[in-house]
Amino acid sequence: MPRLALRPSNAMADLLRRRRLQLGLTLREVQEQTGQTGKAIPFTTLAKVEQGRVDPGVMRLHQLLRLYNVPVQMAAELLDLEQWSDEHVRQLDPEVLQTEGLTLWKKGDLKKALGYLYSVRESASENPKARVERQKTLLSFAVAAGALGKYHLSRQIADDLLVEPPDPSMLVPVLLQLGVCWLRLGSQEAALAFLERAERHVRPKDLQHRAWILHQKAATLVATDELQEADGELTKAIQSYRKAGDPQGENRALGVRIKLLRKQGRHAESLKAAAAARAHAETHGFDRLSVLRRLDEGRAHVDLGEPATGIPMLREALASAISEKDPMGEFRAHHALWKAYLAAGDRERAELELKAALYFVRFVDESTEEVAEIRAVQAAPTGRRARRTA
Repeated sequence: MPRLALRPSNAMADLLRRRRLQLGLTLREVQEQTGQTGKAIPFTTLAKVEQGRVDPGVMRLHQLLRLYNVPVQMAAELLDLEQWSDEHVRQLDPEVLQTEGLTLWKKGDLKKALGYLYSVRESASENPKARVERQKTLLSFAVAAGALGKYHLSRQIADDLLVEPPDPSMLVPVLLQLGVCWLRLGSQEAALAFLERAERHVRPKDLQHRAWILHQKAATLVATDELQEADGELTKAIQSYRKAGDPQGENRALGVRIKLLRKQGRHAESLKAAAAARAHAETHGFDRLSVLRRLDEGRAHVDLGEPATGIPMLREALASAISEKDPMGEFRAHHALWKAYLAAGDRERAELELKAALYFVRFVDESTEEVAEIRAVQAAPTGRRARRTA
């Protein structure tokens, strides 16, 4: 039987090449240094690996990641995203790629958008003089990775940009993304520290970034249960988004308001806010945000003791996440359906949704209450797990 050739990873080839160049190493120097830590990798083989013509294999990849000080977690998540995305779009110039990619992202077509972002990332990195454009591209990629739940990868990219250091025009958005990552990874104090630095550097007339800072501060304060202060920051964030003409940012901030109302136990208001936010997302063509707001709406009905009304909404949101191949969206939907079926007294369906949530939690880096709850169930012995859903 003929052997099947391994298809090399373009993303990994690009990562290894960029990291070697950042360290100022030649291919022959890498050959020499790999020989000091194991079996030397010939410089000719290294060149083919960086061109995406040869798969390095597990042992060689391990050597290179260790030599280049690249976390294994980052490499694994990069491979996950490459498998998830559409094929690279190579025939367009970087400016068109970036414009099209961001348009697709706003519409909610994550798979195709990620393919464009991969391509623009490669195009930008091929021109060492275009430093600012390259940094913008890398930051776009970090934001994309975070939106898909890959916050370790997103943080690593933003960390690298901060160390470069970033162009002055990029400093605020890089600090902001690090604030987002640390909040999602579970450190509210680190998140607030980055957001405070971003606030210090933001220009008075930069409404866009000021809105984002206020938005993320509000989200972090909600996570720390400082709800009254969060409400004030959120009101200012929404006003800033409207002045900046950013309806997408506004809708994301409305999602934080829904969470705040839910934490306060104001479920009727949460339902009203979720319905209004969903209508807002649909009006502006934000498909993925409308799915998230539909999830919020379904959960609000369950909180009000109306699981029969909420479950169809949650299943609709799940269907959209499946069609978009959005693993984080699928996790959120399955978690919400687990809770909804428990509230409805349907133990069998609840168990099926729990099993699905246990499967999809592996794709999510977030440290949220939902993730913590599912991982606690995952870690529990089988008997305790069964009692939890009974």
